Amino acid sequence: MRRSSASLLSLVLFLPAISEATQVLTDESTGVRIDYEGPLLASRSHTFLSVTIGNDSGRTRAWVLDFDGARYGNQGGRRTSRFELEVADGEERTFELLVPVHDEGASNWVQMRVYGYGVRGQVYSIGGPVGAQVGISTTLGQGDEAPALARLSGTFGPVVPKDFPSDGRAFVGFETLWLAETDWKSLALGPKRGIHEWVARGGKLVVVGADHDVTPLGLGTIVTLPVESVGTESPHARDVLVAGGENTAGWARRFLEPIEMHAGLLSLVLLGYVALVAPVNLLLFAPSGKRVRLYWTMPSIALGASVSLAAIIVLQDGVGGSGERVDFIFLMPEIHRELLVQEQASRTGALLQKSFELEDDVLLLDRSGAAERSSRVLRSASASYSGDWFQSRSIQAHRLERWRPSRAHIERADRDGAPAVLSSIDERLTELYYRDGEGRCWRAVNVVPGRTVELSSVTDAEFTEWKRATLAGIAPRIARHVETVFHRRGSFLAAADPQTSRTPIETLGNIQWRQRAVLYAGRIEER
Repeated sequence: MRRSSASLLSLVLFLPAISEATQVLTDESTGVRIDYEGPLLASRSHTFLSVTIGNDSGRTRAWVLDFDGARYGNQGGRRTSRFELEVADGEERTFELLVPVHDEGASNWVQMRVYGYGVRGQVYSIGGPVGAQVGISTTLGQGDEAPALARLSGTFGPVVPKDFPSDGRAFVGFETLWLAETDWKSLALGPKRGIHEWVARGGKLVVVGADHDVTPLGLGTIVTLPVESVGTESPHARDVLVAGGENTAGWARRFLEPIEMHAGLLSLVLLGYVALVAPVNLLLFAPSGKRVRLYWTMPSIALGASVSLAAIIVLQDGVGGSGERVDFIFLMPEIHRELLVQEQASRTGALLQKSFELEDDVLLLDRSGAAERSSRVLRSASASYSGDWFQSRSIQAHRLERWRPSRAHIERADRDGAPAVLSSIDERLTELYYRDGEGRCWRAVNVVPGRTVELSSVTDAEFTEWKRATLAGIAPRIARHVETVFHRRGSFLAAADPQTSRTPIETLGNIQWRQRAVLYAGRIEER
C-alpha cells in the first residue's frame, strides 16, 4: 500500500512539469513556428496532445508527426502512429491529437518525431503515460484522500484539471475520473462541456467534497461523495469503480472463421523454388559455360515463386474480407443529439486497398487486443485513414463513436387508460422493452414511426430473458451500455431490423459486412 501511494504521489508531482507548452526547433528564416502542449491527458490507451503550427513560408505546407510509445523495457511491442498536418500560407492552426499508446501495462515513454519544411530538431519526448483507466486530479492526489484512493483500485493516472481540453475525446482512455469539488467548480465552461460529453459516452465522473448523490447522464453517471466516505469501508466509493478492458476481437472470433495456414501447399511451393534455383537452374537453364544466364534466371524464378505464393493466398482467402458489426444508438432528444456506438470485427484475405475516409467527428479506436498484435502502425491525415488499421490475412476489431444531430424520440401516448408509445425514430423497431418510473416492465412489437402502438405488461424475468438473448451476439462495450440502460427506470431498449437499417458508419469498402444487430435506447418522454 505504501508503494502504491508513493507511486501515485510521485506521478502527480511529475505530470505538471511535462504538460507545459514546448516549442519545436525550426529555422527562423523559414517563417515556420510549431508549438506543442501535452500530454494534456495520458491514460491507459491514449494521450491527448495539442499542436499549434504557424506558417508564413510563402506556400501551403504539410508536416508529419510520428509518435512511438513502448512499454517499460520495450517488452511487449510498441505502438506507433502518424499524423499529417497541413497549414495554408499565412495561417495558424491548432490540432488536437488523440495519440494511441501501448495499452497493455504502463507506457513509460512516448517519443515524437517531426518532419517537414523548416524543422531543425526532430525528436522530442512528450512524457510518460501510465497504464491507468482511472484518472485522479492532482488536488486529490496531494491531499489526505490519496492513500484511500490507492487502496480502492490498482493504478491511477494523475490529471491536471487546469490543462483539461474542451474535446470530450481526450478522456476516452479513462473509465472513471476523480475530481475534488474545488476542481470541478474552477473548470471553465469548455472543459466542463468536454467532460459531460465523455460521461454521456459511458464514463463515470466522481466529485469528492459534496453530499452523496448519483445522477445519470447519457450512458454514464456523475457521482458526488463526501470526503469522509472515500475509503474501503464506504460502499458508495467502491460502487463507482469500473474494472476491466475490452477486447472486441475476442467477441468476434465466435462468428468469424479462423485464419488457417495450408502448410502443404506452401511447402510444395518452397520445395519447387529450391529445386528450380539449384539443380534445375544450374543444370538446365544456366549450365556450365552459360552461367551468365543466372542474371535473368534467378530473378525470374524468384518472381514466379512470389506470384505462386500470392495466388495461393488469393485462392485460399480471397480478396477483401468479411466482417460483423453491431450498432447501438442512444437518443438524447433533450439536447437534440444521438450517440452512435459501432463495434465491428473483420477477417481479411488479400487486401488490395487499405485506406478509407471517415467524417471528422467520428472517433475510431483499435480494439483488436494487444495480445494478438503488440505493434501497430496507425496513420491518419485529417479524416483519411491508411496504414495498418486493416491488414491482410488478419482479424482486427474497432470501435467507432459519433455524435449526430437528431430529434428522434419515443414518448408515452396512452389512450383511454391503455399504455401506448409513439415513435419518431426513422425506422421500424421489431421489439421494444420499457421499464417505467415505478419499475414495471412493458413490451411493444412492430413500432413504426408516427403510429401509436399499445404496450403489453411483461415480467422482469421476461425482460431479462430478452436482454440475455440479445447480449449473446453483442460486442463488449455495447453489452455494457445495454446493462446500464436495462436497470434505469423510465428507459427503453429496442431492436431494429438489421437488414434494413441505415445506421452504420462505413469504413473499409472491400469488406463484406454483416449487420448482426441494431439497438436503440434512451428515455421515454412522459406527456
